[in-house]
Amino acid sequence: MKRITEYNPITTVAENDVVPVVDVSDTTQASSGSTKKGTVAKIADYLKDRVETLTGKTLSTGSTIDANVTVTEVLRKVYPVGSIYISTTSTNPNIVFGFGTWASFGAGKTLVGLDSGDGDFDEAEKTGGAKTHTLTTAEMPEHTHIQNAHSHTVRKRTNSAAAYGVGFNEASEAIDRDFNTGSTTATNQNTGGDGAHNNLQPYIVTYFFKRTA
Repeated sequence: MKRITEYNPITTVAENDVVPVVDVSDTTQASSGSTKKGTVAKIADYLKDRVETLTGKTLSTGSTIDANVTVTEVLRKVYPVGSIYISTTSTNPNIVFGFGTWASFGAGKTLVGLDSGDGDFDEAEKTGGAKTHTLTTAEMPEHTHIQNAHSHTVRKRTNSAAAYGVGFNEASEAIDRDFNTGSTTATNQNTGGDGAHNNLQPYIVTYFFKRTA
């Protein structure tokens, strides 16, 4: 083995600098091939042409992601039929991904996780709830109305012989009497408008799409 005595390292590389290469396809030479040279620019172009990109490449073929499946197939696995795509733009996911049939989903509704133990949330795509609600009597808080103190005035009348004529015993019956008004029911004044109250949680609007095919 010979020692290269004139080898000097360089700190910069120019496009026209040359690099020794071995042509192993040159069968007329020794088993190591003939020695040739190539410029740095040519070698850089050669390597650039062979840099792999995701365009048109495959990542998987089966149920697992491997070197044989396309990017589109990976996205199909991420968004299978029945999945939901959320966006702040109205662009249909078919335009974005290039596959699938997508339908607008959940207009005017929020999403909630399935809860098999709750009858309101135990089935996918079950709907419920209301934007407004009017309280029933049973839903109103128990409360008491207090009335201000008040009195009932009854006219006092005097009986006399002059008023009732002959035969009236003025000595025993010409007296002042207070008339009893009997049972009196006081009524409170009604208040309130009997309207529905806002029932919305804080929200932000987005586009929902469901993949149907």
